[in-house]
Amino acid sequence: MDPQRDVDRGWAWVVLVATVVNMMLQSFLSVSAGIFQIEFLEAFEGSSKGVIALIGAMSACGQTLLGPVAGVLSSAVTPRVTIMLGSLLIAFGLLTASFASDLVSLILFYGVVAGTGSGLAYTPSVTFIAVYFVRYRVIVNGLILAAPGIGVLAGPYLLRWLIETQGWRLALAACGALMLHMCVLSALLFTPPGEGSSASCTCIRKKDIAKGQLVKVDMLLTRDPNLESRTNWKMSELGSVLLTDSVVWTVEKPSKDETMSLMQRLTNLLRLRFMWIMCLNQFLLYAGYSVNSILFPSYAQSVGVAFSDLPALYTVYGTTMIVSRVTAGFVFNLLPQHHVTIYLVLQLCVALVLLLLPLYGLNLQLLFFAQFLIGLTYGPVFLLVTPMLISQVGMDNLPVAFGTLMLCCGVGYIIAPPIGGLMYDIFGDYKVSYHIAGSTIALAALSVIPLLFLKVDDKKKDEKFNETTLLSPSDADAESDGLVTKHSNGSASSFLTGKTSNPSLLSTAPPVSELTETWELESASSFREV
Repeated sequence: MDPQRDVDRGWAWVVLVATVVNMMLQSFLSVSAGIFQIEFLEAFEGSSKGVIALIGAMSACGQTLLGPVAGVLSSAVTPRVTIMLGSLLIAFGLLTASFASDLVSLILFYGVVAGTGSGLAYTPSVTFIAVYFVRYRVIVNGLILAAPGIGVLAGPYLLRWLIETQGWRLALAACGALMLHMCVLSALLFTPPGEGSSASCTCIRKKDIAKGQLVKVDMLLTRDPNLESRTNWKMSELGSVLLTDSVVWTVEKPSKDETMSLMQRLTNLLRLRFMWIMCLNQFLLYAGYSVNSILFPSYAQSVGVAFSDLPALYTVYGTTMIVSRVTAGFVFNLLPQHHVTIYLVLQLCVALVLLLLPLYGLNLQLLFFAQFLIGLTYGPVFLLVTPMLISQVGMDNLPVAFGTLMLCCGVGYIIAPPIGGLMYDIFGDYKVSYHIAGSTIALAALSVIPLLFLKVDDKKKDEKFNETTLLSPSDADAESDGLVTKHSNGSASSFLTGKTSNPSLLSTAPPVSELTETWELESASSFREV
Protein backbone atom coordinates (compact mmCIF):
# COMPACT_ATOMS: atom_id res chain seq x y z
CA MET A 1 0.00 0.00 0.00
CA ASP A 2 1.56 3.24 -1.21
CA PRO A 3 0.83 6.10 1.21
CA GLN A 4 1.09 8.64 -1.60
CA ARG A 5 -1.36 6.69 -3.75
CA ASP A 6 -3.86 6.16 -0.93
CA VAL A 7 -4.13 9.77 0.20
CA ASP A 8 -7.63 10.95 -0.77
CA ARG A 9 -8.27 7.73 -2.71
CA GLY A 10 -7.73 3.97 -2.78
CA TRP A 11 -7.65 2.32 0.64
CA ALA A 12 -8.56 5.66 2.20
CA TRP A 13 -12.21 5.05 1.28
CA VAL A 14 -12.18 1.62 2.97
CA VAL A 15 -10.82 3.26 6.11
CA LEU A 16 -13.54 5.90 5.86
CA VAL A 17 -16.35 3.33 5.65
CA ALA A 18 -14.96 1.32 8.59
CA THR A 19 -14.60 4.48 10.67
CA VAL A 20 -18.12 5.65 9.86
CA VAL A 21 -19.62 2.35 11.04
CA ASN A 22 -17.46 2.41 14.19
CA MET A 23 -18.65 5.93 15.00
CA MET A 24 -22.25 4.85 14.42
CA LEU A 25 -21.87 1.99 16.91
CA GLN A 26 -20.25 4.27 19.49
CA SER A 27 -23.11 6.76 19.21
CA PHE A 28 -25.52 3.88 19.75
CA LEU A 29 -23.81 3.31 23.09
CA SER A 30 -24.07 7.00 23.97
CA VAL A 31 -27.77 7.30 23.21
CA SER A 32 -28.50 4.13 25.18
CA ALA A 33 -27.47 5.89 28.41
CA GLY A 34 -30.60 8.04 28.46
CA ILE A 35 -32.89 5.16 27.45
CA PHE A 36 -31.53 2.76 30.05
CA GLN A 37 -31.75 5.44 32.74
CA ILE A 38 -35.55 5.15 32.65
CA GLU A 39 -35.28 1.38 33.15
CA PHE A 40 -32.79 1.79 35.98
CA LEU A 41 -35.16 4.21 37.76
CA GLU A 42 -37.91 1.58 37.62
CA ALA A 43 -35.66 -1.35 38.55
CA PHE A 44 -34.11 0.47 41.51
CA GLU A 45 -37.14 2.41 42.67
CA GLY A 46 -36.46 4.96 45.38
CA SER A 47 -32.90 5.70 44.27
CA SER A 48 -31.82 9.30 43.74
CA LYS A 49 -32.07 10.60 40.19
CA GLY A 50 -28.63 12.10 40.68
CA VAL A 51 -27.12 8.67 41.40
CA ILE A 52 -28.95 7.06 38.48
CA ALA A 53 -27.75 9.86 36.20
CA LEU A 54 -24.20 9.13 37.34
CA ILE A 55 -24.35 5.68 35.67
CA GLY A 56 -25.02 7.07 32.21
CA ALA A 57 -22.75 10.06 32.79
CA MET A 58 -19.76 7.87 33.63
CA SER A 59 -20.34 5.70 30.57
CA ALA A 60 -20.69 8.72 28.28
CA CYS A 61 -17.87 10.73 29.83
CA GLY A 62 -15.45 7.82 29.45
CA GLN A 63 -15.65 8.46 25.70
CA THR A 64 -13.96 11.80 26.24
CA LEU A 65 -12.29 11.58 29.65
CA LEU A 66 -9.72 9.05 28.43
CA GLY A 67 -8.78 11.06 25.35
CA PRO A 68 -5.13 11.62 26.40
CA VAL A 69 -4.71 7.94 27.30
CA ALA A 70 -6.16 6.90 23.94
CA GLY A 71 -3.85 9.34 22.14
CA VAL A 72 -0.75 8.02 23.91
CA LEU A 73 -1.80 4.40 23.39
CA SER A 74 -2.48 5.04 19.70
CA SER A 75 1.04 6.41 19.29
CA ALA A 76 2.49 3.41 21.11
CA VAL A 77 0.57 0.47 19.59
CA THR A 78 -1.25 2.01 16.57
CA PRO A 79 -4.87 3.26 16.42
CA ARG A 80 -6.08 -0.09 15.10
CA VAL A 81 -5.02 -2.00 18.22
CA THR A 82 -6.33 0.76 20.48
CA ILE A 83 -9.81 0.67 18.93
CA MET A 84 -9.87 -3.13 19.11
CA LEU A 85 -9.00 -3.03 22.80
CA GLY A 86 -11.67 -0.40 23.40
CA SER A 87 -14.38 -2.43 21.67
CA LEU A 88 -13.54 -5.51 23.74
CA LEU A 89 -13.81 -3.50 26.95
CA ILE A 90 -17.18 -2.05 25.90
CA ALA A 91 -18.55 -5.52 25.14
CA PHE A 92 -17.24 -6.95 28.42
CA GLY A 93 -18.65 -4.05 30.44
CA LEU A 94 -22.14 -4.26 28.94
CA LEU A 95 -22.33 -8.05 29.14
CA THR A 96 -21.27 -8.01 32.79
CA ALA A 97 -23.62 -5.13 33.64
CA SER A 98 -26.56 -7.20 32.42
CA PHE A 99 -26.06 -9.41 35.50
CA ALA A 100 -25.84 -6.48 37.96
CA SER A 101 -28.06 -6.67 41.04
CA ASP A 102 -27.27 -3.25 42.53
CA LEU A 103 -26.34 0.28 41.50
CA VAL A 104 -22.69 -0.13 42.48
CA SER A 105 -22.27 -2.96 39.97
CA LEU A 106 -23.98 -0.92 37.26
CA ILE A 107 -21.73 2.06 37.94
CA LEU A 108 -18.65 -0.18 37.85
CA PHE A 109 -19.36 -2.21 34.70
CA TYR A 110 -21.75 -0.05 32.66
CA GLY A 111 -20.17 3.21 33.75
CA VAL A 112 -16.46 2.57 34.33
CA VAL A 113 -15.56 -0.50 32.23
CA ALA A 114 -17.74 0.23 29.19
CA GLY A 115 -16.90 3.93 29.49
CA THR A 116 -13.18 3.13 29.49
CA GLY A 117 -13.56 1.08 26.32
CA SER A 118 -15.52 3.87 24.69
CA GLY A 119 -12.79 6.33 25.61
CA LEU A 120 -10.07 4.19 24.06
CA ALA A 121 -12.03 3.71 20.83
CA TYR A 122 -13.35 7.22 20.24
CA THR A 123 -10.27 9.45 19.97
CA PRO A 124 -8.32 7.29 17.45
CA SER A 125 -11.50 6.83 15.40
CA VAL A 126 -11.80 10.60 14.95
CA THR A 127 -8.12 11.47 14.44
CA PHE A 128 -6.83 8.50 12.41
CA ILE A 129 -8.75 9.41 9.27
CA ALA A 130 -6.72 12.63 8.93
CA VAL A 131 -3.73 10.49 7.86
CA TYR A 132 -5.58 9.32 4.75
CA PHE A 133 -7.26 12.57 3.68
CA VAL A 134 -5.81 16.00 2.95
CA ARG A 135 -7.79 17.64 0.17
CA TYR A 136 -11.15 16.41 1.47
CA ARG A 137 -10.26 16.47 5.17
CA VAL A 138 -13.06 18.76 6.36
CA ILE A 139 -15.65 16.99 4.20
CA VAL A 140 -14.56 13.57 5.46
CA ASN A 141 -14.57 14.86 9.01
CA GLY A 142 -18.16 15.90 8.44
CA LEU A 143 -19.08 12.41 7.22
CA ILE A 144 -17.45 10.78 10.24
CA LEU A 145 -19.16 13.08 12.70
CA ALA A 146 -22.46 12.63 10.85
CA ALA A 147 -22.25 8.87 11.43
CA PRO A 148 -23.35 9.20 15.08
CA GLY A 149 -26.60 10.59 13.74
CA ILE A 150 -27.35 7.18 12.25
CA GLY A 151 -26.81 5.57 15.63
CA VAL A 152 -29.00 8.18 17.30
CA LEU A 153 -31.65 7.67 14.62
CA ALA A 154 -31.82 3.86 14.69
CA GLY A 155 -30.58 3.10 18.20
CA PRO A 156 -33.68 4.08 20.21
CA TYR A 157 -35.97 1.92 18.03
CA LEU A 158 -33.73 -1.11 18.47
CA LEU A 159 -33.41 -0.49 22.21
CA ARG A 160 -37.17 -0.05 22.65
CA TRP A 161 -37.84 -3.33 20.82
CA LEU A 162 -35.20 -5.19 22.85
CA ILE A 163 -36.42 -3.78 26.17
CA GLU A 164 -40.10 -4.43 25.45
CA THR A 165 -39.52 -7.99 24.20
CA GLN A 166 -36.50 -9.16 26.21
CA GLY A 167 -36.16 -6.80 29.16
CA TRP A 168 -33.37 -4.35 29.94
CA ARG A 169 -30.87 -7.02 31.03
CA LEU A 170 -30.90 -8.93 27.74
CA ALA A 171 -30.96 -5.60 25.92
CA LEU A 172 -27.68 -4.69 27.63
CA ALA A 173 -26.18 -8.04 26.66
CA ALA A 174 -27.29 -7.59 23.04
CA CYS A 175 -25.67 -4.15 22.95
CA GLY A 176 -22.44 -5.70 24.20
CA ALA A 177 -22.49 -8.28 21.41
CA LEU A 178 -23.16 -5.55 18.87
CA MET A 179 -20.09 -3.60 20.02
CA LEU A 180 -17.86 -6.56 19.07
CA HIS A 181 -18.36 -5.60 15.42
CA MET A 182 -16.07 -2.63 16.07
CA CYS A 183 -13.23 -5.06 16.72
CA VAL A 184 -13.68 -6.63 13.28
CA LEU A 185 -13.98 -3.32 11.44
CA SER A 186 -10.93 -1.91 13.19
CA ALA A 187 -8.80 -4.62 11.58
CA LEU A 188 -9.12 -2.62 8.33
CA LEU A 189 -7.46 0.48 9.77
CA PHE A 190 -3.91 -0.10 8.58
CA THR A 191 -1.37 2.57 9.39
CA PRO A 192 0.18 3.81 6.10
CA PRO A 193 3.88 3.00 5.56
CA GLY A 194 6.11 5.81 6.74
CA GLU A 195 3.68 6.94 9.46
CA GLY A 196 5.23 6.61 12.88
CA SER A 197 8.04 4.33 11.69
CA SER A 198 11.24 4.24 13.63
CA ALA A 199 13.51 2.15 11.45
CA SER A 200 17.24 2.52 12.04
CA CYS A 201 20.13 2.66 9.63
CA THR A 202 23.19 0.58 10.50
CA CYS A 203 25.15 1.08 7.28
CA ILE A 204 27.12 4.03 8.60
CA ARG A 205 29.08 4.29 11.80
CA LYS A 206 29.33 7.67 13.46
CA LYS A 207 33.12 7.53 13.61
CA ASP A 208 33.29 6.88 9.86
CA ILE A 209 31.70 10.24 9.11
CA ALA A 210 34.50 12.48 10.45
CA LYS A 211 36.52 14.10 7.70
CA GLY A 212 34.50 12.16 5.16
CA GLN A 213 33.51 12.80 1.59
CA LEU A 214 30.80 11.78 -0.84
CA VAL A 215 31.63 8.71 -2.89
CA LYS A 216 29.69 6.79 -5.52
CA VAL A 217 28.26 3.41 -4.56
CA ASP A 218 26.09 1.02 -6.52
CA MET A 219 22.51 0.46 -5.51
CA LEU A 220 20.01 -2.04 -6.92
CA LEU A 221 16.73 -0.75 -8.21
CA THR A 222 13.64 -1.89 -6.31
CA ARG A 223 9.95 -1.25 -6.47
CA ASP A 224 9.85 -0.03 -2.90
CA PRO A 225 8.20 3.35 -2.26
CA ASN A 226 10.16 6.37 -1.14
CA LEU A 227 11.57 5.57 2.28
CA GLU A 228 13.25 7.57 5.01
CA SER A 229 16.75 6.55 6.10
CA ARG A 230 17.14 6.92 9.84
CA THR A 231 19.92 6.27 12.32
CA ASN A 232 19.97 5.09 15.89
CA TRP A 233 22.25 7.89 17.00
CA LYS A 234 21.82 11.66 16.99
CA MET A 235 19.52 12.40 14.11
CA SER A 236 20.34 16.09 14.41
CA GLU A 237 23.86 15.35 13.17
CA LEU A 238 23.13 13.37 10.02
CA GLY A 239 21.21 13.74 6.80
CA SER A 240 21.14 10.96 4.21
CA VAL A 241 19.99 10.64 0.62
CA LEU A 242 17.98 7.86 -1.01
CA LEU A 243 17.51 7.54 -4.79
CA THR A 244 14.35 6.01 -6.24
CA ASP A 245 13.51 5.42 -9.88
CA SER A 246 12.29 9.00 -10.34
CA VAL A 247 13.27 11.22 -7.44
CA VAL A 248 16.08 11.58 -4.94
CA TRP A 249 14.55 12.38 -1.56
CA THR A 250 16.61 14.00 1.14
CA VAL A 251 15.83 13.22 4.74
CA GLU A 252 15.24 16.39 6.70
CA LYS A 253 16.90 17.31 9.92
CA PRO A 254 14.38 16.25 12.59
CA SER A 255 12.61 19.04 14.35
CA LYS A 256 12.09 19.20 18.07
CA ASP A 257 8.51 18.04 17.60
CA GLU A 258 9.70 14.76 16.03
CA THR A 259 12.21 13.80 18.70
CA MET A 260 10.50 14.90 21.91
CA SER A 261 8.75 12.49 24.26
CA LEU A 262 4.99 12.37 24.63
CA MET A 263 5.20 14.17 27.96
CA GLN A 264 7.34 16.91 26.42
CA ARG A 265 4.87 17.19 23.55
CA LEU A 266 1.97 17.56 25.98
CA THR A 267 3.89 20.10 28.06
CA ASN A 268 4.65 22.20 24.98
CA LEU A 269 1.02 22.04 23.86
CA LEU A 270 -0.17 23.31 27.23
CA ARG A 271 2.08 26.33 26.83
CA LEU A 272 -0.11 27.50 23.95
CA ARG A 273 -2.89 29.96 24.75
CA PHE A 274 -4.93 28.27 22.03
CA MET A 275 -4.95 24.96 23.93
CA TRP A 276 -6.02 26.55 27.22
CA ILE A 277 -8.86 28.38 25.50
CA MET A 278 -10.03 25.24 23.72
CA CYS A 279 -9.81 23.16 26.91
CA LEU A 280 -12.01 25.65 28.77
CA ASN A 281 -14.42 25.81 25.85
CA GLN A 282 -14.79 22.04 25.56
CA PHE A 283 -15.26 21.64 29.32
CA LEU A 284 -18.09 24.19 29.40
CA LEU A 285 -19.66 22.98 26.15
CA TYR A 286 -19.84 19.35 27.21
CA ALA A 287 -20.89 20.20 30.76
CA GLY A 288 -23.87 22.06 29.36
CA TYR A 289 -24.83 19.64 26.63
CA SER A 290 -24.42 16.50 28.77
CA VAL A 291 -27.43 17.60 30.83
CA ASN A 292 -29.62 17.34 27.75
CA SER A 293 -27.93 14.16 26.54
CA ILE A 294 -28.56 12.24 29.77
CA LEU A 295 -31.74 13.84 31.14
CA PHE A 296 -33.75 14.49 27.95
CA PRO A 297 -35.73 11.18 28.06
CA SER A 298 -36.69 11.85 31.68
CA TYR A 299 -37.63 15.46 30.85
CA ALA A 300 -39.78 14.29 27.93
CA GLN A 301 -41.67 11.89 30.18
CA SER A 302 -42.12 14.66 32.77
CA VAL A 303 -44.13 16.69 30.22
CA GLY A 304 -46.35 13.75 29.26
CA VAL A 305 -44.43 12.02 26.43
CA ALA A 306 -44.92 8.23 26.40
CA PHE A 307 -41.91 5.91 26.39
CA SER A 308 -43.00 4.53 23.01
CA ASP A 309 -42.70 8.03 21.50
CA LEU A 310 -39.10 8.63 22.59
CA PRO A 311 -37.52 6.90 19.55
CA ALA A 312 -39.40 9.26 17.24
CA LEU A 313 -37.86 12.25 19.02
CA TYR A 314 -34.39 10.79 18.54
CA THR A 315 -35.20 10.13 14.89
CA VAL A 316 -35.77 13.84 14.32
CA TYR A 317 -32.56 14.70 16.14
CA GLY A 318 -30.49 12.05 14.38
CA THR A 319 -31.77 12.88 10.90
CA THR A 320 -31.19 16.59 11.40
CA MET A 321 -27.69 15.98 12.74
CA ILE A 322 -26.75 13.81 9.76
CA VAL A 323 -27.95 16.38 7.23
CA SER A 324 -26.46 19.34 9.09
CA ARG A 325 -23.04 17.75 9.53
CA VAL A 326 -22.72 16.50 5.95
CA THR A 327 -23.88 19.84 4.56
CA ALA A 328 -21.71 21.80 6.96
CA GLY A 329 -18.70 19.70 5.97
CA PHE A 330 -18.93 20.92 2.37
CA VAL A 331 -19.65 24.51 3.42
CA PHE A 332 -16.91 24.73 6.06
CA ASN A 333 -14.40 23.28 3.59
CA LEU A 334 -14.91 26.43 1.49
CA LEU A 335 -14.55 28.82 4.46
CA PRO A 336 -11.30 27.87 6.23
CA GLN A 337 -10.67 31.46 7.35
CA HIS A 338 -13.98 31.69 9.21
CA HIS A 339 -13.96 28.49 11.26
CA VAL A 340 -13.58 30.23 14.63
CA THR A 341 -16.41 32.67 13.94
CA ILE A 342 -18.74 29.88 12.82
CA TYR A 343 -17.74 27.83 15.85
CA LEU A 344 -18.66 30.69 18.19
CA VAL A 345 -22.02 31.48 16.54
CA LEU A 346 -23.13 27.85 16.52
CA GLN A 347 -22.47 27.50 20.24
CA LEU A 348 -24.48 30.63 20.99
CA CYS A 349 -27.38 29.11 19.05
CA VAL A 350 -27.15 25.84 21.00
CA ALA A 351 -27.11 27.80 24.26
CA LEU A 352 -30.26 29.68 23.31
CA VAL A 353 -32.11 26.51 22.28
CA LEU A 354 -31.40 24.69 25.58
CA LEU A 355 -31.83 27.75 27.79
CA LEU A 356 -35.38 28.29 26.54
CA LEU A 357 -36.36 24.63 26.06
CA PRO A 358 -38.41 24.39 29.32
CA LEU A 359 -40.44 27.41 28.13
CA TYR A 360 -41.46 26.03 24.74
CA GLY A 361 -40.88 22.24 24.93
CA LEU A 362 -44.17 21.48 26.69
CA ASN A 363 -45.57 18.62 24.58
CA LEU A 364 -44.57 16.02 22.01
CA GLN A 365 -45.01 18.27 18.97
CA LEU A 366 -42.94 21.08 20.45
CA LEU A 367 -40.24 18.62 21.53
CA PHE A 368 -40.00 17.49 17.90
CA PHE A 369 -39.25 21.11 17.05
CA ALA A 370 -36.72 21.32 19.91
CA GLN A 371 -34.90 18.20 18.70
CA PHE A 372 -34.78 19.65 15.21
CA LEU A 373 -33.18 22.86 16.51
CA ILE A 374 -30.67 20.95 18.65
CA GLY A 375 -29.61 18.74 15.73
CA LEU A 376 -29.34 21.77 13.45
CA THR A 377 -27.18 23.85 15.81
CA TYR A 378 -25.22 21.36 17.91
CA GLY A 379 -24.65 18.92 15.04
CA PRO A 380 -21.98 20.94 13.16
CA VAL A 381 -20.19 22.34 16.25
CA PHE A 382 -17.73 19.51 16.80
CA LEU A 383 -17.01 19.36 13.07
CA LEU A 384 -14.63 22.31 13.37
CA VAL A 385 -12.50 21.10 16.28
CA THR A 386 -10.12 18.88 14.27
CA PRO A 387 -9.41 21.44 11.49
CA MET A 388 -8.82 24.14 14.12
CA LEU A 389 -6.37 21.90 15.98
CA ILE A 390 -4.47 20.98 12.82
CA SER A 391 -4.15 24.65 11.84
CA GLN A 392 -2.63 25.55 15.22
CA VAL A 393 -0.63 22.53 16.41
CA GLY A 394 -0.06 20.48 13.24
CA MET A 395 -0.72 16.86 12.32
CA ASP A 396 2.09 15.45 14.48
CA ASN A 397 0.53 16.87 17.64
CA LEU A 398 -3.09 16.15 16.70
CA PRO A 399 -3.62 12.88 18.67
CA VAL A 400 -2.23 14.33 21.91
CA ALA A 401 -4.00 17.69 21.46
CA PHE A 402 -7.31 16.06 20.59
CA GLY A 403 -6.99 13.66 23.51
CA THR A 404 -6.36 16.57 25.88
CA LEU A 405 -9.55 18.27 24.73
CA MET A 406 -11.45 15.02 25.19
CA LEU A 407 -10.20 14.88 28.78
CA CYS A 408 -11.72 18.29 29.43
CA CYS A 409 -14.96 17.18 27.77
CA GLY A 410 -15.08 14.12 30.00
CA VAL A 411 -14.64 16.16 33.17
CA GLY A 412 -17.58 18.34 32.18
CA TYR A 413 -19.63 15.31 31.19
CA ILE A 414 -19.19 13.53 34.52
CA ILE A 415 -19.92 16.61 36.66
CA ALA A 416 -22.99 18.16 35.06
CA PRO A 417 -25.62 15.35 34.74
CA PRO A 418 -25.57 14.43 38.46
CA ILE A 419 -25.97 18.13 39.26
CA GLY A 420 -28.90 18.27 36.83
CA GLY A 421 -30.48 15.27 38.56
CA LEU A 422 -29.90 16.90 41.93
CA MET A 423 -31.71 20.03 40.73
CA TYR A 424 -34.72 17.84 39.97
CA ASP A 425 -34.60 16.37 43.47
CA ILE A 426 -34.54 19.90 44.92
CA PHE A 427 -37.02 21.77 42.68
CA GLY A 428 -39.20 18.91 41.42
CA ASP A 429 -38.69 19.60 37.69
CA TYR A 430 -35.98 19.99 35.05
CA LYS A 431 -36.40 23.70 34.32
CA VAL A 432 -33.48 24.83 36.46
CA SER A 433 -31.31 22.05 35.01
CA TYR A 434 -31.89 23.26 31.44
CA HIS A 435 -31.45 26.91 32.35
CA ILE A 436 -28.06 26.09 33.88
CA ALA A 437 -27.14 23.96 30.86
CA GLY A 438 -27.94 26.74 28.38
CA SER A 439 -26.07 29.34 30.42
CA THR A 440 -23.01 27.09 30.61
CA ILE A 441 -22.90 26.66 26.84
CA ALA A 442 -23.24 30.44 26.43
CA LEU A 443 -20.12 30.83 28.57
CA ALA A 444 -18.40 28.24 26.36
CA ALA A 445 -19.18 30.34 23.29
CA LEU A 446 -17.85 33.52 24.90
CA SER A 447 -14.61 31.75 25.86
CA VAL A 448 -13.82 31.33 22.15
CA ILE A 449 -13.67 35.08 21.47
CA PRO A 450 -9.88 35.35 22.14
CA LEU A 451 -9.28 32.83 19.32
CA LEU A 452 -10.45 35.47 16.86
CA PHE A 453 -7.25 37.37 17.61
CA LEU A 454 -4.80 34.45 17.49
CA LYS A 455 -2.87 33.87 14.29
CA VAL A 456 -2.21 30.43 12.85
CA ASP A 457 1.34 29.23 13.42
CA ASP A 458 2.21 27.98 9.98
CA LYS A 459 5.46 26.56 11.26
CA LYS A 460 3.54 23.88 13.14
CA LYS A 461 1.85 22.51 10.04
CA ASP A 462 2.78 19.10 8.73
CA GLU A 463 5.90 19.44 6.56
CA LYS A 464 8.02 16.54 5.32
CA PHE A 465 10.89 16.05 2.89
CA ASN A 466 11.56 19.78 2.51
CA GLU A 467 15.17 20.17 3.56
CA THR A 468 17.94 18.45 5.46
CA THR A 469 21.12 19.27 7.33
CA LEU A 470 24.19 17.38 6.15
CA LEU A 471 26.70 16.57 8.87
CA SER A 472 29.88 18.60 8.64
CA PRO A 473 33.04 16.53 8.10
CA SER A 474 34.39 17.27 11.55
CA ASP A 475 33.07 18.11 15.00
CA ALA A 476 34.75 21.51 14.81
CA ASP A 477 32.57 22.39 11.83
CA ALA A 478 29.32 21.22 13.41
CA GLU A 479 27.81 24.68 13.34
CA SER A 480 28.28 24.98 9.57
CA ASP A 481 26.00 22.13 8.47
CA GLY A 482 25.15 21.99 4.77
CA LEU A 483 21.67 21.92 3.31
CA VAL A 484 20.71 19.31 0.73
CA THR A 485 17.59 19.74 -1.35
CA LYS A 486 15.29 17.46 -3.34
CA HIS A 487 16.75 16.35 -6.68
CA SER A 488 14.76 15.49 -9.78
CA ASN A 489 16.12 12.69 -11.97
CA GLY A 490 13.48 12.79 -14.66
CA SER A 491 15.92 13.85 -17.42
CA ALA A 492 19.04 12.09 -16.13
CA SER A 493 20.61 15.42 -15.14
CA SER A 494 20.17 15.95 -11.42
CA PHE A 495 21.88 18.61 -9.34
CA LEU A 496 23.11 19.04 -5.78
CA THR A 497 22.97 22.31 -3.86
CA GLY A 498 23.94 23.36 -0.36
CA LYS A 499 26.62 24.93 1.78
CA THR A 500 29.35 23.40 3.88
CA SER A 501 32.68 24.26 5.45
CA ASN A 502 34.39 21.42 3.57
CA PRO A 503 34.52 22.05 -0.19
CA SER A 504 35.42 18.41 -0.82
CA LEU A 505 31.88 17.38 0.04
CA LEU A 506 30.64 19.20 -3.03
CA SER A 507 33.63 18.96 -5.33
CA THR A 508 33.67 15.17 -5.15
CA ALA A 509 29.99 14.80 -5.96
CA PRO A 510 29.25 14.98 -9.71
CA PRO A 511 25.64 15.14 -10.95
CA VAL A 512 23.62 11.95 -10.55
CA SER A 513 22.88 10.60 -14.01
CA GLU A 514 22.17 6.89 -13.58
CA LEU A 515 19.23 5.28 -11.88
CA THR A 516 21.47 2.65 -10.30
CA GLU A 517 23.78 5.06 -8.49
CA THR A 518 23.51 6.97 -5.24
CA TRP A 519 25.94 8.72 -2.89
CA GLU A 520 27.04 7.86 0.61
CA LEU A 521 29.55 9.26 3.09
CA GLU A 522 32.93 7.56 3.41
CA SER A 523 35.60 8.07 6.05
CA ALA A 524 39.11 8.92 4.90
CA SER A 525 40.29 5.64 6.38
CA SER A 526 37.34 3.30 5.96
CA PHE A 527 34.52 2.50 3.59
CA ARG A 528 31.22 0.72 4.26
CA GLU A 529 29.09 -0.49 1.39
CA VAL A 530 25.37 0.25 1.53
